[in-house]
Amino acid sequence: GTTGAGSSADTVTLSDAARAALAEKDFASVTTDARATLDALLAAAQVTSPLKDGAVAVDLGKVDRRELYAMSINSNQKFTVDEQKAAAIELQNRFDHALAGPTAVGRVTGSIKGLYTAALAYFDGMGPEEKATAAYADQRAALEQMLNKIEADPGTLPGAVANDPIDAYMQRLAAGETGGLRDI
Repeated sequence: GTTGAGSSADTVTLSDAARAALAEKDFASVTTDARATLDALLAAAQVTSPLKDGAVAVDLGKVDRRELYAMSINSNQKFTVDEQKAAAIELQNRFDHALAGPTAVGRVTGSIKGLYTAALAYFDGMGPEEKATAAYADQRAALEQMLNKIEADPGTLPGAVANDPIDAYMQRLAAGETGGLRDI
C-alpha cells in the first residue's frame, strides 16, 4: 500500500439514460409483478376473470405498460386467454386515448399530422420487449413513412402505407369502437 493524499481512482458519471437502463427490471421480474398485480385486482373486484361479456371487468388503468404487455403475450405462460385479451384491450384503449386529443385537433384544423406525431410518441414510450418485435418495427416505420408523405402532401390520408396503425385507429373510430365521448 501507499500513503499520501493522492489517489489514482477515476470517477465515472452515468447519464440519466444509463442510470435508467441499469434500474430497469428484467422481463421475468416484470412478468412476476404482472401476475401479482392482476391477482390483486381480481381479488379486489371479487372476480375470477378480468373479462365479462367480452369487456374488461377490472380497472387495468394503473397497471404498468410492460406488465400489460407481459400479460398480453402470455409471458412465461402465466396468464389465461381472458387475461391476455383483457390486457390487449387495455393496451389498445391506451393507444386510442393517446390519439383522442390529436383527433379532435385534426377535425378542427383538417390536418392529421398531429395524429402521426402522437402515435410516434406513443410508440417511443413502449418497453424494450415491445420494441424488439417485428410488429413494432413495421408499424413504427409506417408511421414515419406516413409522416414524410404528409410533409410532402398534406392531403395524404391514412392507409397510404401498409401496417399504418392510424389507419386501423380511424377504422375503429368510424365504427364507434374507440370509447365513448366525454361529457364536457
